[in-house]
Amino acid sequence: MKTQVSCFGALAFVALLAGGTARGANDCGSIQQQLAALPASGGTVTLGAGTWICSTPIVLDQNNVSLIGAGPTTILRLAASANCPVLIVGSSAAAPSSGVANVTVASLAVDGNRTAQQTECWGGDCITHPVHNDGILIRMSSDVVVKDVTVSSAASGGLVVELSSVRVRVSGLTSFDNAYDGMAGYQTTQSSFSNLSLHDNHAAGLSFDSQFNNNIVHNAVLASNHSDGIFMRDSNGNVFDTLQILNSTQVGIYLAQVDLDASTPATANVFSGVVIENSGGPAMQVANASCVNNVLSGAVLIGNASCVSQPIPGLVRTSSVVCPGGGGLFFYPM
Repeated sequence: MKTQVSCFGALAFVALLAGGTARGANDCGSIQQQLAALPASGGTVTLGAGTWICSTPIVLDQNNVSLIGAGPTTILRLAASANCPVLIVGSSAAAPSSGVANVTVASLAVDGNRTAQQTECWGGDCITHPVHNDGILIRMSSDVVVKDVTVSSAASGGLVVELSSVRVRVSGLTSFDNAYDGMAGYQTTQSSFSNLSLHDNHAAGLSFDSQFNNNIVHNAVLASNHSDGIFMRDSNGNVFDTLQILNSTQVGIYLAQVDLDASTPATANVFSGVVIENSGGPAMQVANASCVNNVLSGAVLIGNASCVSQPIPGLVRTSSVVCPGGGGLFFYPM
C-alpha cells in the first residue's frame, strides 16, 4: 500500500497579494521536500488549490510516485528568471543513465512564465546545456501517466517526452502559448496520447523529430499553431485518429526526413478520421521521397492552400479523402 503525504492548500506556502498574484522564494521547494520524504516504496503528494512559485524544477526521480493537484486551480508557476523546466519526470542530469517507472502527474496546471525567462535551455545555450526549459519534461522513463493537465507559456516546449521513454500515457492535456511545440516526442515508443487540445503554440501543435515509433495519438484538436499542426521526421509506424487540425500557419501535417539523411524518414504512419482546415500551406506535405507508405484515410481537407503535396507519386496512400476545389487531390511541386 502506498504512503500518502498531503500538502493541502498552496496558500499555506504562498501569500496572495491584491489581484491574486502569488509570491514566494521557492514554494516548489516545499513540494520537493515532501517528495523526498516519501518512503523508498513510493507514495503520493497531494496539492491543494493555489499558486506555487518554482525557482528550481520539481523533479520526480523516484519510482511509484504520484503528484496530484486539485484541478486547474493548482498552478505551478516558474519564477521570473528561473530559466529551467517546471517539472521533470526522471533525472535532471544533462545525460541521464536511467529514469523512473510508474509515475503519475495529474490534475494541475503548469505555467512556464516564458516572457519573464531569458533562455530556452537550463543553464544557458542549448549546445552545452541540453535540458530544455519545457513545462513538463519526461526523460528515459516508463509507465508514466499524465492526466488532466494544462501547460502554458513554457520557454521551450509544453510537454516533451524523450530519451527512450516507453509506455507513456498522456490524456486530457491542454497546451498553449509555449515558445515552441504544444507537445513533442523524441525516442519514444509504445505510448498513447489522447484527448488533446494544443493551440496557439509558437511552433507546431505536435512535433515528433527523432525515433518516435509505434505510438497512438487519438482525439486531438490542434488549432492556430504558428508553424504546422503536426511536424514529423524520423518517426515510423504511428497511428493517428480523430484529429481536427485547424488554422495552422504553415502545413496541416508535415512529413520529412532529417535534413539530407534519407535514413531518417517519416514512414508508415496512418492518419484516419482527420479534418484539416485553413492551413497556410498544404493540408498534408511530404517533403522527401524517402517518406514512403504513409496513409491518409477518411479525411476532409477544406480551405487549405492545396490538398496533398508530395515530390513524386505514390508516397501517400489515400482512401475516402475529400478535398473540394478544382486543383485535384495531389500537388507535385517543381
